[in-house]
Amino acid sequence: MDKVVIRKLKTSDLFTVTGLLKKVAKSGLSEMIVAESKSDSKIIDSPIKIGLLVLTVLYDNVVDDLILWFASLCNVTKEEYMESDVNTTLDIIDYLSTNEDCKSFFLRASDLVKTIPGLPSTTKEK
Repeated sequence: MDKVVIRKLKTSDLFTVTGLLKKVAKSGLSEMIVAESKSDSKIIDSPIKIGLLVLTVLYDNVVDDLILWFASLCNVTKEEYMESDVNTTLDIIDYLSTNEDCKSFFLRASDLVKTIPGLPSTTKEK
C-alpha cells in the first residue's frame, strides 16, 4: 500500500467498535486507570506508562479485531494490511482521532457501550 486511503465510516463500523469497546470495558482497564488516579502512591507515573498499559490491554483483548477493522478501513485484506508500512496504522489512528465525523462516532459508540448491562462502570466516583 503506497498512499493510505481510509474509507468513510459506515453502519457496520458501529457494531465493530461497540464490540471492541465492550471487550476493553470488560478488561477492567478504565477501573485500573481510575484507581491509579485516586491512589496516593502512583505506580503509573507517566503518560508513557499509561500508554503502554493501554497498548497491553488492547493487545491482550482486541488485537485481532483491531487488525481486521483497520484492514477494512483501508479496503485491503488482513494480509495486505499486515504487510503495509508502519505509518499506515499511525495514519489510521490520526484520521480516527482528528476527523470530526469519527470523533462524533466514537463518542456515540462509547455512550452506547455504557448502556450495556453487566459491564463495569467507567466513571470516576466523586
